[in-house]
Amino acid sequence: MEMSSAESFAELVRESRQKAYNFAYRLCGNDSDASDLMQEAYVQAYASHDSFDPSRPFGPWVLRIIHNLFVNRVKSAHARRTVSLDENLENDGEPRSRPLSAGDPEPADVLMRQEQGDQVQKALASLEPHYRSAVILCDVEGWSYEEIARVLSCPVGTVKSRIFQARKKMRKYCDDLDTAGSRS
Repeated sequence: MEMSSAESFAELVRESRQKAYNFAYRLCGNDSDASDLMQEAYVQAYASHDSFDPSRPFGPWVLRIIHNLFVNRVKSAHARRTVSLDENLENDGEPRSRPLSAGDPEPADVLMRQEQGDQVQKALASLEPHYRSAVILCDVEGWSYEEIARVLSCPVGTVKSRIFQARKKMRKYCDDLDTAGSRS
């Protein structure tokens, strides 16, 4: 599909939006930064649509833009991670809550899964951007080494090495957390 009109570009965005958001979220670790990153990537993609080769898939091209923008943000001295102190509060300042129903999972199970997810996200966040991008595209998105190499603009061997190193670093990070937790 050609990107000659706003309508065709909007269709390409709709088709790639979920994967782009997932990738941006895993890179950034929070919804707000991921949404900002994704929006900036689509604006940049639209502005440089003349450099897009319509014979190639649009999704990987956008993911490359997201990756490059993220790496530039990390390198930038102005990039700061902010966390809302009001994230778990309603508009009136009261915590969100609702009664449990019979079909709800056990709170302990929910907490365990949430803690594991948080631990994985923290391990991802501890990685340098080039490792993080490679392992997310491989292990979360299920992309081939060749596809990842195209997105990250590096040889397949480098992709394999980055994924190996990322997994090793994440394993060490999680082991260190478990060791620190068992000492408490």
